[in-house]
Amino acid sequence: RPSIYPAGDVDVMAVDVPRAGRLEVRVTGVVDTRAYPYNRSTLPVDPIVELFNTAGTLLRRVDNEWESGTELATADVSGPTRILVRVSNFYANGNRGAYSITPSFVDNVRPVVSGRGPADGAVNVSYDGAVVTASFSEPVGGVSSSSVQLRDPSGVVPASVSWDASGNRAVLRPSRALAPETKHTVSVTGSVVDQAGNALAATSWSFTTGKGAPRVSGVDRYATAAALSGSAFGAGVPVAYVATGANFPDALAAGPAARVGGGPLLLTMPSQVPDATRSELARLRPGRIVVIGGPGVVSDGVVATLRGYATSGSVGRIYGTDRYATAAAISGSAFAGGASRVYIATGANYPDALSGGADAARTSSPILLVTPNAIPDSTAAELARLHPGQIVVMGGPGVVSDAIVAKLASYAPSVVRMAGQTRYSTAVALSAASFAANSVDTVYLATGAAFPDGLSAGPVAGLRGGPLLLVPTNSLPPEVAAELQRLDPTNVVFVGGPGVISDALRSQVRALWP
Repeated sequence: RPSIYPAGDVDVMAVDVPRAGRLEVRVTGVVDTRAYPYNRSTLPVDPIVELFNTAGTLLRRVDNEWESGTELATADVSGPTRILVRVSNFYANGNRGAYSITPSFVDNVRPVVSGRGPADGAVNVSYDGAVVTASFSEPVGGVSSSSVQLRDPSGVVPASVSWDASGNRAVLRPSRALAPETKHTVSVTGSVVDQAGNALAATSWSFTTGKGAPRVSGVDRYATAAALSGSAFGAGVPVAYVATGANFPDALAAGPAARVGGGPLLLTMPSQVPDATRSELARLRPGRIVVIGGPGVVSDGVVATLRGYATSGSVGRIYGTDRYATAAAISGSAFAGGASRVYIATGANYPDALSGGADAARTSSPILLVTPNAIPDSTAAELARLHPGQIVVMGGPGVVSDAIVAKLASYAPSVVRMAGQTRYSTAVALSAASFAANSVDTVYLATGAAFPDGLSAGPVAGLRGGPLLLVPTNSLPPEVAAELQRLDPTNVVFVGGPGVISDALRSQVRALWP
């Protein structure tokens, strides 16, 4: 025990305080009851207790009894520190053989959120890679999915919440991709408490996600078409169109008809229905199914199989003597005369027609096919029936000659050609003619090197009211990049797996908006 003897003696001690809170120092005299000459006096000790910081600044001075002969000096500190305690006695002739000094730490400080991730006000936060963290000023308890939550305008975002003891932080991982270009709010409630039971003052902060860049794909063209359908259509659609995945003309013309009918376009093999198509039809439960193409492209066995997926049992077939007559028959089944617009594409190749099919679906317009240098009789007859206000020709003179464009003028008061130097710039030209800057929510990207993904994406792009642009596998054409920036969509949907649109190209697109 330290002693205060004689009068005027001073003792100095150091106390280390672990963290923010209050230091309490109690000084209590011990009565010396020994017989003379060992006892000096029975007069009480009158200690003076002073608290200093390490710089020598006086924090508190106490010279009055607090309770039962004990003096109490306190000091609030804002963090780990050392406090110097000085005890002195100036009571004349009074002393004790010893006294006790008892320092104690009282945690009376609420924990606070000392670090936030993403930071408050952050923008362009990755919609599909965001991890939310809340770092605390000290160890806490009560961290759970109910005390730490992430919200968007639709409500609480499903997420898992864990505690990282090494960093004194809560970690929230969303269970799904976040809504793109959307404000999200993180909230931490007073259910979070420190080891002394001090509750956190409820706090919140917000950040905004960047653009969405989802990939819709399957293991093959049939599964990709099913995935596109699943992304856009709920169960109970009135109709589903089914076309061969082995060639492009029938599916190209069927896309706008599927859009008008309110259902998806799915693909099949000539002699069997792929598992992915079966599964999607089972989920969709369409009222009826329309098969595009004759028995030579979709067998009667496939039609029989499909009948079990239509809730009405109705499976129809639309086809003609060739691809031109089939396109005309599809148009005749879905579109009335007096159409405001008709799209014309070559029946010899697919690239220029892909983006045209998407825009035809968007505008609920038919698409008909021609040869490079002639208008087939079936196409001419359907054009005469439709009597459109405008004809849009997809592709340059190399795919649809100027002579054909001149002949088309006899079927409509307005004929316009959409063309570029490449398949990519042709799609851009159509998009630029159809959409104002910053006017679309979603843009679809499909490979221009093959037809199946773009065919299946057309009706969905039309349903979403956005364009379908074409890209090669690995590099983003400058004209496509410029069009994406002009459109400035919230979502850019990549149709097909990394084998057809690489992750490198996807990264290039995302980098357009740093």
